[in-house]
Amino acid sequence: MTTHQAFQAHLTSWKHAVAGYHHDPLPVEVVAETLEQFNEWAKTLAQVKIQANKHGFLCEFNKGGSPRKAAWIKSGPYTLKVVFTAGAKRVQSVTETSREAYHTIDFTTQRGKIADAIFSYSKLGADVTRKELQLWQHLDSNQVCGRVKELLEMSEEKPFSFGDKKYRLDIVCSRLSKCSGSSDKANEALKWVEVQSDVKPVSATLFG
Repeated sequence: MTTHQAFQAHLTSWKHAVAGYHHDPLPVEVVAETLEQFNEWAKTLAQVKIQANKHGFLCEFNKGGSPRKAAWIKSGPYTLKVVFTAGAKRVQSVTETSREAYHTIDFTTQRGKIADAIFSYSKLGADVTRKELQLWQHLDSNQVCGRVKELLEMSEEKPFSFGDKKYRLDIVCSRLSKCSGSSDKANEALKWVEVQSDVKPVSATLFG
């Protein structure tokens, strides 16, 4: 996935979030590779702001910063921010955040996809075992176990950011896997557990 494709995917997720629909986690920032790309993205955000307000969605657009340029669109608690720093070393992930505070996830990687798969269950209040992930996500055991181990170890260090909230991956219980081919032996069940923040979330302004 290119950085522009990632931006478009995050923009779609932002629209779904503001409208109150199911959406993928939003990044803290999307990093442009060039000034031209940043300006193109900023122009797109400004246009989306106008469209949103025309449809009755309260939306703000802001742009500024030097030498680090930034532009962002915000509605309720949902913000999509794009940035560009001239001369900055390119990072592999299209998201950036404070490394001292929490991890972000590159959803184009295998680890990111597994983290997102677990999060899809966690959002519904459910947990999931490694065996279930293996079968339902069509991955082999080594792939799932290796990436889950990494996520658990990273969670011990500091939480992960999913949108505006922070989570740690926890083993919440042991139970039988609910999938074909599973054994009668209990497996560890995984779930993203929200980490309480000292900042209270703002109520969402939903469309319609």
